[in-house]
Amino acid sequence: MKRPPRMRLLVAAVTALTLATPSVAMATPDPPPWMGVTCAGGVLTVVTTPARTITATGWILPCAPEPWEPDYRFTLMYYGVSSVRQGQLLEYTAGATGQTHFARSLEAAELDYPVMAVCLVAHPGSGGRLACAAAGPPEGSGLPPAVPISVDDPIVRRLPVPGASPVMDTFCGTCV
Repeated sequence: MKRPPRMRLLVAAVTALTLATPSVAMATPDPPPWMGVTCAGGVLTVVTTPARTITATGWILPCAPEPWEPDYRFTLMYYGVSSVRQGQLLEYTAGATGQTHFARSLEAAELDYPVMAVCLVAHPGSGGRLACAAAGPPEGSGLPPAVPISVDDPIVRRLPVPGASPVMDTFCGTCV
């Protein structure tokens, strides 16, 4: 049986498209973006300056006895009105045996202002948030300062922007 010209054209187009489309290998899950300890404790204090700079200070301490990996890192997550961004990965300076202190500063312009909250994060998986604080109004505004919030608060249950590079939070030597 002979096909009508339209049908032959359609079959030729589908065949050409099929041959031109690269084959897709079976997808493998992406590895975690960074290695973190599975158990840790920590303290976080957040201050917003009148110039809209967010400063976050505190410490983190891995639980013992956690097998120690020198590649373990931790980070801060910054929660804006409509976006979530990860800070730079930070090294444990005290290893597995002591508190690692940190002091970070972030210009709020790096996020969609206002910054709603900041969290200390020990690992990228579920349950990695150790301590969170609502960012609060600028110092000297007469309004209540930043306050701790639950690590399960709806503000911080959002995920980071997929594929976004970390925000440039920097060491803040005067924040300690």
